[in-house]
Amino acid sequence: MSVEMVTVQQLADVLGRWAPWYDAEQWDNVGVLAGAAAPVSGVLCTLDITPAVVHEAVRRGCSAVVSHHPVIFSPLKALVPGTAPYLLARHGIAAVCAHTNLDKAPGGVGDALATALGLSGIEPCGSYCRRGTLPHEMTPRGFAAHVQAALGVPVRLVDAGAPVRTVGVVSGAGDELWAEAKAAACDAFVTGEMGHHHALDAREAGLTCVVGTHHATERVIVPVLAGRLRAVFPGLAVLESETDTEPFCML
Repeated sequence: MSVEMVTVQQLADVLGRWAPWYDAEQWDNVGVLAGAAAPVSGVLCTLDITPAVVHEAVRRGCSAVVSHHPVIFSPLKALVPGTAPYLLARHGIAAVCAHTNLDKAPGGVGDALATALGLSGIEPCGSYCRRGTLPHEMTPRGFAAHVQAALGVPVRLVDAGAPVRTVGVVSGAGDELWAEAKAAACDAFVTGEMGHHHALDAREAGLTCVVGTHHATERVIVPVLAGRLRAVFPGLAVLESETDTEPFCML
């Protein structure tokens, strides 16, 4: 398909066939959140649409941004200069956002995280949770080191004491879903955020947990998104953001 023939709606249609828009949670905000039907000059794939990402899209000649996190989540009362929605409108850049529908989709965020951790036999074990098997048994501390190396960020460990072979994963803010991993007979659970009391409950239940960052456990979907779009639109420039970075500084 030539570049001139690709529209924002076509991008949304491709994503919707992979991760149906109707699968998003009712509280979510997904789909085409900015832009019109004009031909797309290039696509920038990212986890978050920040002002830096919009400026990057302008600089790299992309008239559409595809993200996991919605750029508009709560109702807007004003377009504030300097914010991402304002900059999208100012520069005429479209935004297509696939959030909880992409978390749930086959080959989506959960599967991308499980793959990044080197798990095999990956399968759903809950609404968002994916389960897979490590190549060999690890101690909890050894597994935490494995996750840290795979994600490239420091991790926190909730050590339940038992060896780890079967692992459940939920990307992003998945702490409340540790029980899905436990119910699926997982030895360990990996997520991007976990509160104090969920950590205590998981440890008491005998489930080792490794907590990375929200960004690191979900950024793994960006190359997958880009690859999907390149396969469908081989004549279109589909780029991965270089400015979509971890918001936390690791000291």
